[in-house]
Amino acid sequence: MSKIHITVNSRLSQLLKTQLTQFNSQGIGETPKVITLSQWWEQWHSNGLLGGEISLEVFDKRVLSSFEAKMIWENLLNKKLDNALLNPSTTAKQLEQAWHLFQEYTNLEALSINFINAETQLFIQLQADYQNWLNKHNLTDKSLLQKNRLQQLRAGVGSLPKEFILHGFDSLAPFMQQWQAIIIDRGCLVSFAKPSVKASKQSYFVARNLQDEAQQVANWAMQKIAELKTKKPLSDIRIGIVAPNLNEVLFATQWTIEEKLCDLGCQPLSQERGWLNISLGKSLAQVSLVKNALLTLDIFANPDKTVRYDDWSNWLLSPYTQDNFSLRHELDVQLRKLQWSSFKWTSLISSKQIKNFPKAMRACLTEQAKIKLNTKLNLTEFVEKSFALLENLHWAKSQANGALSSVEFQQKRTFLMHLSSFKTFHIMPDKQSFHSWLSLFKSYISEQVHQAESGVVQPIQLLGMLEAGGQSFDALWVMGLNDEAWPRVPSPNPFLPLEVQRNAHLPMPRCDAERELDYAETLMTRFVHSAKEIVWSYAKQKNAQTLMASPLLNVNLGLLNPQKYDSLAQLSWQAKSSIEWLEDCQAPQVPLGSIAPGGTGVLAAQNVCPLMAFMDYRLGTKYGIETVEDGLQSTSLGSLVHKVLERFWLDIKSHTELLKISDENLTAKVDDLITHEMESLQQRFDDNYLALEKHRILELLLSWFELEKQRNSFEVIENELESLIEVGGIQFKIKIDRIDKVDSELLIIDYKTGKAKLSELYNAKMSAPQLAIYLYGIASLNKKVAGLGYGILHSDDGVKISVILDEAERLCNKKTKGLSFVMFDKLAEKPGFEYSRFQWKDFLTQLKLEVKKLAESVQHGEAVMMFEDEKDIAYAGCLLALRVPEVQSQKLSFKSEL
Repeated sequence: MSKIHITVNSRLSQLLKTQLTQFNSQGIGETPKVITLSQWWEQWHSNGLLGGEISLEVFDKRVLSSFEAKMIWENLLNKKLDNALLNPSTTAKQLEQAWHLFQEYTNLEALSINFINAETQLFIQLQADYQNWLNKHNLTDKSLLQKNRLQQLRAGVGSLPKEFILHGFDSLAPFMQQWQAIIIDRGCLVSFAKPSVKASKQSYFVARNLQDEAQQVANWAMQKIAELKTKKPLSDIRIGIVAPNLNEVLFATQWTIEEKLCDLGCQPLSQERGWLNISLGKSLAQVSLVKNALLTLDIFANPDKTVRYDDWSNWLLSPYTQDNFSLRHELDVQLRKLQWSSFKWTSLISSKQIKNFPKAMRACLTEQAKIKLNTKLNLTEFVEKSFALLENLHWAKSQANGALSSVEFQQKRTFLMHLSSFKTFHIMPDKQSFHSWLSLFKSYISEQVHQAESGVVQPIQLLGMLEAGGQSFDALWVMGLNDEAWPRVPSPNPFLPLEVQRNAHLPMPRCDAERELDYAETLMTRFVHSAKEIVWSYAKQKNAQTLMASPLLNVNLGLLNPQKYDSLAQLSWQAKSSIEWLEDCQAPQVPLGSIAPGGTGVLAAQNVCPLMAFMDYRLGTKYGIETVEDGLQSTSLGSLVHKVLERFWLDIKSHTELLKISDENLTAKVDDLITHEMESLQQRFDDNYLALEKHRILELLLSWFELEKQRNSFEVIENELESLIEVGGIQFKIKIDRIDKVDSELLIIDYKTGKAKLSELYNAKMSAPQLAIYLYGIASLNKKVAGLGYGILHSDDGVKISVILDEAERLCNKKTKGLSFVMFDKLAEKPGFEYSRFQWKDFLTQLKLEVKKLAESVQHGEAVMMFEDEKDIAYAGCLLALRVPEVQSQKLSFKSEL
């Protein structure tokens, strides 16, 4: 090979290979060889070994990975400082960087003649420990290996081509300068490829914010592709989008470009599927398939490990977990009802719930539960156990929709390759627990950037500044050029004296503002020679912060004329002119005689917003995935309090019997009842937590019974009275919490462990249909209703009995805190009251009529979008489907027309 092309990165290598191969296909010259410098060194090394020029003894030391080196620095640091640092990992990373800079840019003598602070002194001590550790274990690292290779190259090892052509290098680091000097001394030519184009058209754009900037980038990119498609095939088009802080602009830019492509009729996009090539790659630990692997190892390696339900659910519903997805989803719904916020997974599969597991999964988990890991493992044992566990649980054998895609297969292969190579690492701990090794492996995986290979056309290139080096484009947009992002803020290494970093043979990377300015100017000059058309831009606003343009942005260029950006939503709305709009607020009727969907809850929802009631209860949006809470759910608390009160009054029965019980016996009785009802919670919650909850509930109930003692005489004749009633053509299953007999008449009490307002029953718009419908459920008792209301037991607000009564003072003869009652006859005398001049029996009849109207509207399928206060629908399960902003916009438009 007479000529080798050396590129600054592999991305440029791929582009250059394509361009040179196309040129070579015309029959001119030999097939070009295009590689990065690191690839050339690997080939030089292999050829030297195969040709016998390099002795195995010269390179007999294994080379540490960057992760291993960082771990060694971290362990040495912890040992030196006796584990005093809160974040040793970050400090170790800076120490490792200092070591590589030290090896390439300077020497120990340079450090000794400068002012040495405590940080530099620590580095000098640790670098000696690091070298000793490497020598002891016969290891080397990348910097020491590079020094060794340069020595061998200088000694004449390896053949060289006649010429090296360098592409995309703005400057050469010291190691590369030494390489250049050596190969020139050995008679090899070295030349730098010159830019082939220069921008003939430049403009700049000042965006309002990042969203505006991304939208204009998308408009511009689509326009350029449309223009270029008339001149060349899509596979040859290269539109570059470059940003100094690519992570900040990535989401907004990718979103808007994909949105525009969808508008043009292209397929929905992703990095893996085409059109848009994102250079940044993705941390392997953030890939869904790998997340599932790490979660599988974390959960199932230890049968005694406590698992949070969120983690369990994520594993269970992952497309890379074995067995039918629908069956796994059904299992998740069933398990959520247990409300086990944390548990041992072996307890779960040993319970009666195991019968609900899909058959294949049940068998695998049962077998996995039998495997006991050693308390301490070495690294090789950890890797072998991990492979075995993933195999046993059939990890990523396929995914929910079928076989793994090409991208998923690459991700799986890469993950397994890294897991396999992990056992060859030299990391200080000899033996430790499986989860300690797993924590280290997670750290390692998080540092591995993965980008799947794609065989489809990707005309739009989204790049960072450095990655765009040496590349050419048909058109280029450089975005994000604000004064904070460009030039970059200096970030000198804290373990090397600043004077050394500045005054080395070459200034070290990120050492000061002058070097960052030179770096930024060099890159911008390069960009001018990378495309015929360039747009420079920045956004004035970042959250609440106002930004200025980069001082390197030439504001004397012509301003880009912005184009109107229409989102897909806007385009859909604009199409409404060709559509006949009809208000459809009629749902199918509920069949006569059928059970009401959602019970009495549908009436309350119908009263607030008929459309919400239809969606939440009849379409079922209210019954989504149940949230598994860390503590006792409010609904569980309510059920527990109801049960205790029911069992108490079944035994005590009356006010008279209540007064006979001593305080000690009352406390003991209530305590026993709570203990009995809490037995089912023992497996779900910690004993300490349950003890606290029990004490809280006990205090609440004792306060309640003290309040009950202040009442006039009463007898509890019904507890949790169930009945099936028909109202408005549909049937309701109701359960009345409690019915007291007072002076031979009835007082209906509905227990509430939350907040409730009695006024909701007798306001102009009755909004307590659940309480009012109870009037239909007492017909069989053949007694007059003297009152109805709430028994409120709320931990924050205390206990309270709040009822509305007929003309007699049936609740209490004296004013007592917590006993709140409204006398209807006095209320009816007030002018303007909804039921003014009503008799008590007429009021009760009217409540029943209001409930009947609501029930009839549910049965008839009335589903109009109408509500009084947005807060009333804030917790609707169908909130997004209600499209509240659109409804409010229509209301404003209607008012303006009036």
